[in-house]
Amino acid sequence: MTFNLDLLAAKPTTEAERMLQNGDVFDPEDTSHIEAVQDAIDKLGPQSKFCIEAIFYEGISYSQLGGRLGVSKPHAWRLSKKAMAELERLLINDHSINMRYTMFTTWEEASRAIIDDMDSFIPTKPAILTQIEGMQKRLAQCVRSQIEVPLELIGFVGDMACAQLKHDGIWQADSMHKLLVNKQRDYGHNNINLFGLTGIAIRMCDKIARLLTLIEEGHRPKNEALVDTWQDLVGYSTITMMVWNETFNLKLSEEK
Repeated sequence: MTFNLDLLAAKPTTEAERMLQNGDVFDPEDTSHIEAVQDAIDKLGPQSKFCIEAIFYEGISYSQLGGRLGVSKPHAWRLSKKAMAELERLLINDHSINMRYTMFTTWEEASRAIIDDMDSFIPTKPAILTQIEGMQKRLAQCVRSQIEVPLELIGFVGDMACAQLKHDGIWQADSMHKLLVNKQRDYGHNNINLFGLTGIAIRMCDKIARLLTLIEEGHRPKNEALVDTWQDLVGYSTITMMVWNETFNLKLSEEK
């Protein structure tokens, strides 16, 4: 897939823009990165999808885009930048994209991209304990049966924990990322590398058990606050995505 750069309204400034505009050498054995871009575009909202396809695939100018949308040229530019930011957020944590391109150089960068992705969605309701308990049982079954823990299952638990933190007005992306980096600095890579997703699943089951005990039985925490447990679940979910994208073993900036 190749595009005529002379027809484009903007020069690429990021890896995602470069890939959209220039395409890549076609490899019939590996088109997953192209499919990832197409899937990500399909996930955009109608207006953002329209902007991306008009600018990058049709190669129209911002003036023409504004005419189609019924807005001014500067506003069309702002809408296209907003659409590009949404697309990059979808692509930056995609496995096939991370395997093909060097998207991150430090542990902080890779983890921040995932936290920012969590930060972007607006939950419609807080976490539902019965659903979390069901996820706990499924995770435990995977461990007992010695079968691969589904990535989506861990991600769903992390999303629910994030939703609860946002519902309680406690969620802050900067604080969450700082906490995660500090814990990585303390624990290092080996505690996750030794047991992989199985170890993460067991740790998440422990945290969920603590939630259920404290909330359902009305106990007051003797040690860490309840919010710490929700944050731990978000942390384990983030680490799971990093393991999948093979970015977990990146070094922290001070280690580099």
